[in-house]
Amino acid sequence: MTVKEIKQALKQGLKVYWSHDGYEVRKDKIGQYLIVYKYPYNAIGLTNKDGNLNCDSSKFYIEREA
Repeated sequence: MTVKEIKQALKQGLKVYWSHDGYEVRKDKIGQYLIVYKYPYNAIGLTNKDGNLNCDSSKFYIEREA
């Protein structure tokens, strides 16, 4: 997925993950996009200073409804 696709999915209220369900992409209160590791809680920015993804783009996915 691209940065644009990830942000659009979040804007639509969809959940986006990286690699597995433990890494959720979120937008925080001040507008930062973060990849949050839930167990234990830890986070990095979605992108680096150049706007490129911090993680392998092929491993992002949108949660599908059951």
